[in-house]
Amino acid sequence: MQQQEQQHSLLRQHAHQFCGWFTQQRLSLSPYISSQEEFHLHSPHFCIVHVPMDSIDDYCRRFLLPILDMKSSSNSQHEQHSFNLFKTLFCKILHDEFHINIVPTSNNNNKLHFKRFVVLSDSHSQEKALYPKTNGDILLHCGDFTNGGSLEVYFFDYFYEPNSKVEFF
Repeated sequence: MQQQEQQHSLLRQHAHQFCGWFTQQRLSLSPYISSQEEFHLHSPHFCIVHVPMDSIDDYCRRFLLPILDMKSSSNSQHEQHSFNLFKTLFCKILHDEFHINIVPTSNNNNKLHFKRFVVLSDSHSQEKALYPKTNGDILLHCGDFTNGGSLEVYFFDYFYEPNSKVEFF
């Protein structure tokens, strides 16, 4: 019983480490993250919802196999069974305790699409203070652009550039 608790504790610790590793893997694919500073700024807001099984396989082979003192190419049925059991328990912890859905492996990482949301409250004629202008795909402006109505169009034009691919709401 104590050995099972130790295994669960170890796998839970690795599930937490997996989340950091997976976040770094995915954010490194994003065209928006161009420095470590940006990574550290955005990673706390990265929400893992789905994880492809190949990412779990990769993590387990890199980080769990050495701990379990197994070889990835092992032909031993016992070692393969033990590894599969650990991987199954690891997936269960990710799903049940970290609320992460595990999806089938995708063979095409080009299918990954990132949308960067920028949400602003009332800007009240202070758009110039947002320098550099926010970088994102979707800008959600929640409130007034100005303190008075006559300048609304000017400030809308400041955010929405006709040739940009930004969606504006």
